[in-house]
Amino acid sequence: MKLVYRITEGASSAEEFKPLCYGIAAYSNADDPTSMIASVCNITSERIRLSELVDRCNRLRLSPIHLMDVIEDFLFD
Repeated sequence: MKLVYRITEGASSAEEFKPLCYGIAAYSNADDPTSMIASVCNITSERIRLSELVDRCNRLRLSPIHLMDVIEDFLFD
């Protein structure tokens, strides 16, 4: 299994401005977009900062069971 993390994007829940908000998804197969095994939406509007986190998750081969802990640390850092 080749686990890979990627950034997801979507509209934020704020009705007035609707800025893009980014999340993270984990895939069990890097070549198959239907192999998503975990995802967390609407984490931040800071794509570059989140991209650094996703790169770290991939480099360290983070287990998806720790994804919420990593996101919590990211948000409260």
